[in-house]
Amino acid sequence: MKYFCGLLLLLFFTLTFFSCSKKNSPTPAPTIVGKWYVKKIVSVLYDNNVQTSNYSSTNYTTADYILFNSDGTGNISKSDTTDAENGDIFGYSVTGKQLIVDEYQKNAITVRDTLTITTLTQSSLTWHNVSIYAYAGDTSKIVEDEYLSK
Repeated sequence: MKYFCGLLLLLFFTLTFFSCSKKNSPTPAPTIVGKWYVKKIVSVLYDNNVQTSNYSSTNYTTADYILFNSDGTGNISKSDTTDAENGDIFGYSVTGKQLIVDEYQKNAITVRDTLTITTLTQSSLTWHNVSIYAYAGDTSKIVEDEYLSK
């Protein structure tokens, strides 16, 4: 009888142990919503298709961030409070890898940027932007990569 009870007890614990399965909760898809801290910006400037300078900066603090709200709005914070973009409010939308940002000034769109998202993970966001300006027969182009993290 002891042998039978021991065997029954062993069977019970074996079934209990192996019948438990871990619930694999799916990892949520990365989203742009949240506060993203600026880590690095790399810019290359061209005048009339000739590279005139390049610039790379990693001198940022926790006051340098971009906040993307879930309602399609956001704002820019910069440690340099004299920077014209500090405190700017914007609207945005994401379609695939395209990020469209509308910067506002007195409720009117002043700039619309179309950025290409090159990296988006739970903790890393990188985008690429090309801006072209033409004035009086001259053309200037700014190619910029911006690296952010949560």
